[in-house]
Amino acid sequence: WWLEKGVDGFRLDVINLISKTPGLPDGLPALKGLVGAIGYEHMFYGPKLHEYLREMRKNTFDKHNAFTVGEGAGIGLEAAKLMTEESRKELDQIFNFDHFNNPGKSRHDSYRYDLRKLKPLLVKWQRDFKDGCWPALVFENHDNPRFVSRITKDESKRDLVAKLIITLMLTLRGTPYFYQGQEIAMIDSVFKEISDFRDVEAINMFNEYLEQGLSEEQAILKISAGTRDHARIPMQWEDAAYGGFSEVRPWIDCSNDYMRYNAKSQIKDTFSVLNYMKSLISFRKENQTLIYGDFILTDNDADTFCYERKDKDARFYIEINLIDSNKKRKIDVRDKKYKKILSNYPDSNEFLRPYEVAIYMIGEEK
Repeated sequence: WWLEKGVDGFRLDVINLISKTPGLPDGLPALKGLVGAIGYEHMFYGPKLHEYLREMRKNTFDKHNAFTVGEGAGIGLEAAKLMTEESRKELDQIFNFDHFNNPGKSRHDSYRYDLRKLKPLLVKWQRDFKDGCWPALVFENHDNPRFVSRITKDESKRDLVAKLIITLMLTLRGTPYFYQGQEIAMIDSVFKEISDFRDVEAINMFNEYLEQGLSEEQAILKISAGTRDHARIPMQWEDAAYGGFSEVRPWIDCSNDYMRYNAKSQIKDTFSVLNYMKSLISFRKENQTLIYGDFILTDNDADTFCYERKDKDARFYIEINLIDSNKKRKIDVRDKKYKKILSNYPDSNEFLRPYEVAIYMIGEEK
């Protein structure tokens, strides 16, 4: 039915849970705190997972040349290879969420995301996830708070960080998956009362916190950190009632900043996040070295992420400052072999400024 409607494929929710341990043994209650559910160890990577994936593909998706991307939280790189390597005929791609939170943290924790800890994870998947495997580049979805809000609460850095993430998604090897609102730098909403929430998980947690003795104000503060409602508020289309999403009050209130951050206003703004993303998408399509070229890490500084994308046709250099302070550049931007293509800053500087990104085409001066 959906294929007849014109869709090209499907996202398969928690697909790594479809095979269960025979006999359905009880789970260990002690593991609930680690994974959020009892019995997860008996269905996380079941004994017939690969058999089921091959059977499903053969009998359904392959008949329509349909594309598949699986959601596989915590699946890891090696298991992801087995599930997506082309010759195995299971899935086409899989979402990896290892980078959604810093090590030791979860979406329910209130903390500032350290981009320096993102770098080694991205490098690992760029280098090791190949030979018939193709990465999925994803930073947001319907189950997590907005990624920009994790990194900074500084409104003056909002657009810089949003463009930084977009740059990663469109210059690393892989297929970018953008979640609605990323293109206009939507951030976490502000929920003041429990009646503002719609996320059942958050509401249940609120009641549990009250039972533990927390005040309503304390409980709301704790559930606000990780509620899925941040990603589920209406898309901000224009500076109009309800952000242009509807003519009547939607099921959940809009963010309080839709007057400034909306698609209509960003279309008109040359330097907006939306137009930055459109420019880079267009450039990527015209320069497929950014899609299929080799990934070459060029620095070992934890504070920066500098790499090349290179093939026989072209060579690009991407420099990214991962911290909220100046860093020394790794190249001399005055060297005429570096032609700047795009940056999240409108001007040049001898230093890499906070969260600065720049894309250069490399070519010897003629």
